[in-house]
Amino acid sequence: MRTVLGLIELVFYVCSILALSAAVTFLVVKISPTKTAKNQSDKT
Repeated sequence: MRTVLGLIELVFYVCSILALSAAVTFLVVKISPTKTAKNQSDKT
């Protein structure tokens, strides 16, 4: 039983790290758009 709980904890840890990295990537893309995106928004 202890091994099963360890495996579940490991899966939870990996999923949380992946979710955190996806959230950070999403925030970086939203906060700092590329120059072409800024140019396109200025033209409209």
